[in-house]
Amino acid sequence: MIMVVSRCKKLGVKTNKEKYSNFQPEQNFIGFIWNGVQKTVRLSPGKLQTRINQIKGFQISGNKYY
Repeated sequence: MIMVVSRCKKLGVKTNKEKYSNFQPEQNFIGFIWNGVQKTVRLSPGKLQTRINQIKGFQISGNKYY
């Protein structure tokens, strides 16, 4: 990972040397959980529940949205 950080610096990509972590199967990045092995992206359980609660208001039978 040190090589990645040093290469990013040479390319002009700002990287915090204290905050980076070694590659893992799953990592948090920009608010999502990224799985590099399965090549999937998902929300954390808390954020997922928040989005579900936001959508529930639109699932009322008989409501019309114009």
